[in-house]
Amino acid sequence: MRTLFFFLLAVSSVPAAAQNLLGSEAQVQTLLLPNQTPHFAAYTPAQLQQVRDADVLVWLGEEAEPHLSKLLGKRQERQLSLLSLSGLEVLDADGHHEHGEDAHHGDHEEASLDPHLWLSQRNMRVLARAIAAIARQQGADANVIDANLKLFDDKLQAWREASMKSLAPVREVSWLSHHNPWRYLQLELNIRAPIQVSAALQSGISSRQLVELRGQVAERNVKCVMAEPEAQLSLLRTLCPDCEVVQADPLGRDAAGGNYSAFLTSLTHRFQTCLSQN
Repeated sequence: MRTLFFFLLAVSSVPAAAQNLLGSEAQVQTLLLPNQTPHFAAYTPAQLQQVRDADVLVWLGEEAEPHLSKLLGKRQERQLSLLSLSGLEVLDADGHHEHGEDAHHGDHEEASLDPHLWLSQRNMRVLARAIAAIARQQGADANVIDANLKLFDDKLQAWREASMKSLAPVREVSWLSHHNPWRYLQLELNIRAPIQVSAALQSGISSRQLVELRGQVAERNVKCVMAEPEAQLSLLRTLCPDCEVVQADPLGRDAAGGNYSAFLTSLTHRFQTCLSQN
């Protein structure tokens, strides 16, 4: 059995989706441990060995994961970068985006790239096709791969239709987020951009910013906070003491169901719960 080793930021959901696509034709592993985040990961000798041993290694690409460039520098072959593929939806730090054949790594500066590429189902469809092509080249059963790929697409289409319908009544509701890893999903769900506390989770805010943010929260009658695991909950509750705080992990570490569409469905339900507080 070939081992397709996937390094992706989404720790549980995206590699599981790859396993669903490949079925018994391959074994999929993920690099990050459950207690690691891509922002602060220090890799163990066992993880470095995984990188060396993998038949195929998939990652987001240097612009999205610059900390991995040195680690992967000696491995020029048998790797797939998501940002090397055409047809992606790529956002910059301000949420501007482009579609089509030119939306790939050559058109974006490292500093401006929003790296949360896996929260776009469009991007994951592109990646799924690239993974399927590699699997066929390595001798996987093409009929199995094609059937699984169609099922993958069908589930994503069903998710998108259901989520657009369920979130339509709350699409204009304001909400609060520490930083904003949700831009790709926000566009998919057609909901408002959040009031953003800071550009990075580690960044604090000044007294002046605190006052300004509390003013925005009051003015827009915010009742919803979407908080990822590393968010500063005390700060968020200070900014919005009357808010419903809904925790959600953009990395998919809390995803149930073992596949990508289940991960997106879980996030949709959490956004619906939060936004319905208004």
